[in-house]
Amino acid sequence: MPVFGYRPSRKSNILRPGQPVCVAVVYNVLAEFRPVAFGVELNGMRYRYKISRVNAYKDNYGAIIFDCEYNAFGCIIPVRLVFNVFQGLWLIG
Repeated sequence: MPVFGYRPSRKSNILRPGQPVCVAVVYNVLAEFRPVAFGVELNGMRYRYKISRVNAYKDNYGAIIFDCEYNAFGCIIPVRLVFNVFQGLWLIG
């Protein structure tokens, strides 16, 4: 029986900070890019999400940080995607 105020989640939290992800990006003529979708693999299952909005963009030394939102199970969920410039690797921030 659920406790007052507790709602069981429909999915487990598969997005952990530092976890590598696959990201699809689009480029413009100024060689700038932004993510449009990302995917993560967990226990042999692949989960793919379309990014609905990029809220913020921050260019740090060695990393480019995107604060995004995606829609899953009818909820808008924030996610931070980090691109490591030196390794060419996308991570959950």
